[in-house]
Amino acid sequence: MATLLLPGASTQRAGGRVQTEAPILLLNASGGETGVSRDISVGEGRFGGTVTTISMGKHALYVGRGDSAYVDVYDGNARPASAIRTGDLRRILMSKAEFEKIVRRQLGQTWPDSILKKVLATARPKFHPLYRDVKVAPDGTVWLTISAASDDSTVFRALSAKGSVLGDVRMPHVAQILEPGNDYLLTEYRSGDRAEHVALFRVTHK
Repeated sequence: MATLLLPGASTQRAGGRVQTEAPILLLNASGGETGVSRDISVGEGRFGGTVTTISMGKHALYVGRGDSAYVDVYDGNARPASAIRTGDLRRILMSKAEFEKIVRRQLGQTWPDSILKKVLATARPKFHPLYRDVKVAPDGTVWLTISAASDDSTVFRALSAKGSVLGDVRMPHVAQILEPGNDYLLTEYRSGDRAEHVALFRVTHK
């Protein structure tokens, strides 16, 4: 099953932020429509802002909004099924230096200084997102990236399908989860020379 986030159904301004809302369209392997969700918050179109992430589980769709303390769960017909609490996460103010670091990290070394200066001159988000990514293992374990995009290390949080915090895992580098398994994490990270690496970690539950 595939998901398609329909662009720009509606846009609203709240607290100085421009938030876009759109429905999620579910498609089967043949391209047929299996369900359409209600409008959900897609996030902010700016560096370091809140962005909605979507992950497919075995029988459900997981939607994470970085401004929410929950991960919303939808069934195979894109209907709301439940919500998983993310634990004790708190909003952290974003400094000017952190915003600049996020912009430089995401733009990389390929953009000209003129573009970089224009981006840095835009209004930065007031807060870091509560979390930045959602991945779901086959057994229903939900993995969140809870470290800030400006951090030099990465923290993943594992949640049970019922919302209990199973634990936090810290990586000593900027990393992302490529694939979570029931007993492993496949991750990608960049070393100091910006070379890309893939690392496989075994996951054990106490």
